[in-house]
Amino acid sequence: MLNIISNNLEIKPNPALKKAYEGFVESNHSFIHVLQNKLLWQITGEYAGFLKKNFDKLVVVGIGGSHLGTESFVKALSFPRKVIFFENPDPVGIQRRWDAIEDLDKTHFMFISKSGGTFETLAIANWVIDNLKTKNLEISKHCSVLTAKDDSTLKKWSDKVGAWCLKFPEDVSGRFSALTPVGILPLIFGLDKPISEFFSEFFLGADSVLSSHDRGVELLEIYNSLLENQFQTMNFWVYSDQMIGFGRWLRQLWSESLGQTNLPKDLALPVFVLCKGASDQHSYLQQAIAKSQNHVNFILTLKKLNSDFAHQSIEKDHFNSGWGFENQSFLDLFNAESMGLVKTFKELNIPYVHLELEEVNLKALVDFVLLHQVVIASLGQHLKINPFDQPQVEEMKKRISELQKSKIRAQML
Repeated sequence: MLNIISNNLEIKPNPALKKAYEGFVESNHSFIHVLQNKLLWQITGEYAGFLKKNFDKLVVVGIGGSHLGTESFVKALSFPRKVIFFENPDPVGIQRRWDAIEDLDKTHFMFISKSGGTFETLAIANWVIDNLKTKNLEISKHCSVLTAKDDSTLKKWSDKVGAWCLKFPEDVSGRFSALTPVGILPLIFGLDKPISEFFSEFFLGADSVLSSHDRGVELLEIYNSLLENQFQTMNFWVYSDQMIGFGRWLRQLWSESLGQTNLPKDLALPVFVLCKGASDQHSYLQQAIAKSQNHVNFILTLKKLNSDFAHQSIEKDHFNSGWGFENQSFLDLFNAESMGLVKTFKELNIPYVHLELEEVNLKALVDFVLLHQVVIASLGQHLKINPFDQPQVEEMKKRISELQKSKIRAQML
């Protein structure tokens, strides 16, 4: 579970926030309701089992909300050799990942797009299909589709070639899809865990959020105070390599859900800056502690690390550095880095919030994701904006699409 350990913010009591949070949970919104769809999860588990039995590697082709959630889960819970991601139409990156695939015959490609027509996803998928055909591999066997729309480009293509297609709820927006088959099916494939055990832990994580509201209300009050106090920047410090992906996921959830043009004029949404633990203490901290910059700092720490290596002690300081490494474990050093930052912010009276994840496992990560989804969604509705909309992003997609089409037409003339 995620816990709020301490903070030094000025938070005004607001009963309306508690009402907003509890009312949102009771509304059983689509991304909560999907957790109760037994048939959808049965199909998801069965197909994941089929893939695990017949393939050694899964390649996820998707972008934004179609990959950030599942990539975060996969990289947090397993070293991602079995599941890889084609999420950016960078030709060098795609070619390198493609060349690293040792056996295409044992590789499956999953094309994920809520709209079924995302330009970047279709471009990469077309390239994949071309390459599979040059190897005389059966497209319907090696490709599948996850989409939300029956009339989408991807759905029509899957029907045409006979590829498996799972339609997930259309009213779940992409950045809220991490706890739908979009985020979970590739994770089941990537973990060496019985599927029944997987779902048992998965639903326990969801229940920890839905059955008790205190943590959610407290986190909602904290996030709301950031807007009321008009902080310019929200530095989110993540010390665990396992959790960096979730920092990226949370950045999208925060920025797209609340970064709306109709945000009340007396409020300001801080820019979300993701900071990687100790390394950014050596590169970004100077600016983060400058009070004139109006920063607020979130520090995410881990209470427990599931690693034997974490508890091994360093027997001797071979460099005679004077840092006192002797008889200290890497867990001691790991925690000293993050707690040193917490204490520094506290002593200098720099705004901070200390969050602690009890450990990195499936239950805790589902709790982390669902808790933030409910908090951000209820905050958006409290502010009378639509946290599930993204009009500026959609407008930009249209502009890019038109520019791309114009360029292609010009080349054909």
